[in-house]
This record gives sequence, C-alpha cells and structure tokens, in this order.
Amino acid sequence: MNTEFPKLSLVTPARNEAENISLLYESLRNQNEVQILWLIIENDSTDNTWEIISKFNNTENLKLIKIQKNFGGEYNVGVKYSKILNFGVNYIKSLESNCRFPIGICDADCIPNPNYFKSLLAELENNKKLAIVSGRGFNKEGVQDKENILHVRGNCRLFSSWYICNNESPIEPSPDSIAIM
Repeated sequence: MNTEFPKLSLVTPARNEAENISLLYESLRNQNEVQILWLIIENDSTDNTWEIISKFNNTENLKLIKIQKNFGGEYNVGVKYSKILNFGVNYIKSLESNCRFPIGICDADCIPNPNYFKSLLAELENNKKLAIVSGRGFNKEGVQDKENILHVRGNCRLFSSWYICNNESPIEPSPDSIAIM
C-alpha cells in the first residue's frame, strides 16, 4: 500500500451480492489517493457471493480482509444488518492502530465514484467536529442514487476516528427500520 495516501477502513456486509460485489471491488480499487482496508463479511448467501469475493486480491491502495460468517436468524435490514456491522466495526477497531483512521460502512450495492472517499476524508479533515459524513453517489447503472436532490446515501458513509473509536455505542438498528418490519 502506498503510505502517502490518506487511510480509511470499510465494512461491507455481503449477502447474496454476486451481482454487485465485483462492481464495488472495482470502484474501491480505483479510488483516487486513498488507501482502504476493506473488511468484507459474507453472511448466509445462497448465491456464489463467497466464490466471487474469494478471487479478489489486494491492490496498491486496497487491503482486503474476507470473512465468511453465519450470523443465524432471519435476514432483515434492521437487527441482523446491525449485528453484522457491529461485528465488522469491532473487528477493525481490534486491529493494531486502526483507530487512527475513519471507519466506514459501504454496502455492496453502492458504487462510489473515484473521488468519493477522498472528498469525505477532506470533509472530516476540514471540520474536526464532524462525526459522520456521506455524500451523493451513483448506482451500477450510473444513475444518481437519490430520492430527491437533498438525499445523501446512508449506506456508504464514514465515521470519524475520534467518534467511532472513543465511543462504546454499538451500531444499532434504527427505529424506522424496525418499524417497517
């Protein structure tokens, strides 16, 4: 990895993401001027997601950690998703010196443009009070993933290192995600 570039860590839950995970891999390895530690957690897929992930290799700017883990129970966007993210964030936090860098979440169906994380890191650097940042992005068809012009993605975001590493708050399902189940 090139040590000149800013660093960050990402957690990606990957369940039945055979259609998307390669696109995300290509996007992350093509991020401009950013080093990424990418933890992919394949969980309970019924397609060939794990086989695809297994073929990914480290690159100059992308270091991979691939875990296959059964989290049991019914898959849903709230509780189980939060459990997987909690596992991933705690795993990254347990690695030596990883709390010096932002830790983020990037869902497998998010395809960030080449400057996406460079821009988010600049925002964190420019405003030390920020705890979380995200931005607008595009889906695999190249269409801006938005509900309206003010909508930013929550599924591809960074938490500042001071926040994520100094708070014991676990990642929990949001009340709205539980309410719609």
